[in-house]
Amino acid sequence: MGIGTSQFLKYQLNHHFKFKPRIVTKKILSEEANKADMIISTIHLQDFNVPYIQVTPYLTEVDIKNIQYLENKVVEEKITLQKEGIWKGRSEPMLKDLLTEETIETKVLVSDWEEAIIYSGKILEKTGVITNEYTQAMVEAVKNFGPYIVIAPRIALAHASSKDGVNQIGMSLITLDEEVEFGNKENDPVRIVVCLAAIDHHTHLKALSELVEELNNETFINMLLRSSKEEIVKEINQK
Repeated sequence: MGIGTSQFLKYQLNHHFKFKPRIVTKKILSEEANKADMIISTIHLQDFNVPYIQVTPYLTEVDIKNIQYLENKVVEEKITLQKEGIWKGRSEPMLKDLLTEETIETKVLVSDWEEAIIYSGKILEKTGVITNEYTQAMVEAVKNFGPYIVIAPRIALAHASSKDGVNQIGMSLITLDEEVEFGNKENDPVRIVVCLAAIDHHTHLKALSELVEELNNETFINMLLRSSKEEIVKEINQK
């Protein structure tokens, strides 16, 4: 069922696009969907965690534009993943790959928690890791859900959804010249603000786990608060 339609669709795709489509049955698709860059079908499909589009067999102009849009998104994601893999062949960057002289600032003067989050976000905006949308989303998260980002005494971990303007994985760290209140009774006031931008649920885990381990060390925290960013980078690189 559908073999003729699939062959016709494949012919149309080969005519309009450079990628090489493969025809599979729904059974094979359910077993091998994770190998696909995207799924193009003439029937409605469900439960596939892969970029998917439903089209007509003869491909209208709207179908072609929609496929082009989806193809561009897939390519952009692949480019991002390739960038993430540049770090010495690692698919998951380490803490020292993310916290550099470009992404660390010390003795930052802000008037409140909102300014602190915005400052940490602006660092990643300058490096192209995130857009201003992500910075604003971090602020709105605290306004909507409270100061849950204050994860330990003196430490806030600002973040938002990867859908809110994240271009690639990244992290910034700032130390504050004067402590600020976030409204967290257990862990206020805050002196260290980390901004995390994740592209998925796993790529950032290695760096984040390294960071959490270090932040459980009082000696490391005191080093952050008294050192210049050059000294902090040197210390992190030695880990």
